This record gives sequence, C-alpha cells and structure tokens, in this order.
Amino acid sequence: MRYRLMTICLLSALITTVLVNSKSAKEVNILSEQPTDLTIYAEKYSDLMQEITQELRINKVRFVLDYAILPDETIEIFIKLPSEEIENRTKIEIEQLVIEVLREKEFNPDQFHLKISSYYETPSDDERSSVRLSYNDLMGNLMQELKKRNHLTFSLEYAITPRHVEVIINLPVDSTENTKLEVEQSAKEVIKRNKYAINDFQITIVSKILTK
Repeated sequence: MRYRLMTICLLSALITTVLVNSKSAKEVNILSEQPTDLTIYAEKYSDLMQEITQELRINKVRFVLDYAILPDETIEIFIKLPSEEIENRTKIEIEQLVIEVLREKEFNPDQFHLKISSYYETPSDDERSSVRLSYNDLMGNLMQELKKRNHLTFSLEYAITPRHVEVIINLPVDSTENTKLEVEQSAKEVIKRNKYAINDFQITIVSKILTK
C-alpha cells in the first residue's frame, strides 16, 4: 500500500495526520540468517498505532508518529514534536497516554520502546539499529526540502516493497529534465541526512500533475 503526502498539506497538517496502515514491507535479515517478512509486524501493530495516534489527537498533541522493529522483536515507537526543545513534563504526559493505550489494548508496555524527540533533530548513527515499518517523518522532511527549493507543486508518496522503499514524486507535466534531476538529488540528500542507506531506496520521478 502506498502512503501519500500532498504538498497542500504543510508540516502542521502532516503533524496532525501521521499514521497510515502498512500492508507490505521489505524483507530483511533482522532476526536470523533467514529473511523475515515484516508484513506480519506491520499488520499486527498498525491498528495499535492508529489507536495511539487517535489518543494523542484527542489530547491535542501535535506530532509525527512512526514505528520500527528491533532485533529482539521489541517495537520502537517514534513520536516527534514540532518543538526545538521538549520539556520533561511533556514527555511524561505523552508516555502516560501511550502506556494507557497499550494496556487498554492488552499489549505489554515492556515490549515497546518509546522515543520522544524534536521533529527537527537530526538522527544519530546509532538510531538506525531498528528496521522501520513506516516513514512519515522522512516524507515530511522531504516535503520541507522540496518546498524550500521552490518546488511548490508536487505530490509525494512511498511504498514499502520486498526489495526497497520506493519514493514516488509526481511533478507538473511541463517539468524539465533538469528539474527532475534536481528533485531526485534533493530526495537523495534528505535520505542520507536522515542516516538511511541510499541503496535501500528507489526514487521514482513522474510528471503527471496538470497545472492549468
């Protein structure tokens, strides 16, 4: 299933609409010598992530939510807030909300690791030990980068396939080849900046948007 973020949605909209179901996931060697199909984990926890998302919205929290799996099958939940600095009180309140949802849905909170950080914080190298089941924050960063470079008309989506994460950027029909190359390079820069392996991603540029 593909995930779509339209350019009409600014960061504020992205922060309040963050989670989409995962129906497919790439196979990676995370738990053993044999590849593990992450679709199982994506489907098992997608409803739970929606419940957490809904609870945070009810409590008027502005955020981007993603989740991943660690080698011990612990689920990592990333909640990013649109603040440069986050008070400990805010972190505690969000953690309590998440734990309440986990218990209500009969999940063991000890099987989850919650990471609350700033949306603008650059990930460190050691934060990539888990394998992502969603990429909402990465798409938001890419959206911001394209807007900063004055690409004001585009749509953005991604699809997790058995081989890679495909990032699909749709531009206006009259886009030049230079524009397409610039957009592709911007996407690669954002992926590298977020400490992901560029070889895990396929960037597809199309031009199907009618502007008249």
